[in-house]
Amino acid sequence: MDAGLAAVLGAVAGASGAVGAGLVTGISQWKTAKFGARAEHTRQRREFRQASYRKFIEAHWAFAEIVDSFYFEQDPTPEIFTSQTADRLEEAMKGVQTAFLDVALAGPKEVAHAAEEQNSTVRVTAKRFHEIALCYAGADGYESDAIPGFFQSLQGATAMLGIRDFLDVAPIALDNDGSDKRRG
Repeated sequence: MDAGLAAVLGAVAGASGAVGAGLVTGISQWKTAKFGARAEHTRQRREFRQASYRKFIEAHWAFAEIVDSFYFEQDPTPEIFTSQTADRLEEAMKGVQTAFLDVALAGPKEVAHAAEEQNSTVRVTAKRFHEIALCYAGADGYESDAIPGFFQSLQGATAMLGIRDFLDVAPIALDNDGSDKRRG
């Protein structure tokens, strides 16, 4: 083999090695960047979920605190069912609804479903309370003989105001880093 051919073959081998090393380095850097981006996305998603869940819990507790402040078991009384209290409940309900929208966007679906159940219960509670207040106020279309039915429905709704299901699934969603390949 002559020296010229050996030099060319050596140069080709060196260039091939350099290209191979460059490819390995490039792929390695690409995977590292992809891993870092995924980790950053997971961190941001967790922070958004945590803030959304906290806002929902706080809004729910604010609503429940108003309901608890006029603890009622037996017959409804006009002193409890005032338009001012109904307005306070409606305002607190709006806070729960706004917070629910953030939870629904943050997901996952198990958490959004638990939040939707509580959102529905809050809406029914506020609506029934308002209807009883309207009956006591003598509003058109609201007769006092409807109060017992509204009150029974209100008692059923307030019994469902517990937020335990939401509190059970929310931490699981916060701990899910996506590595188990399930959506969430």
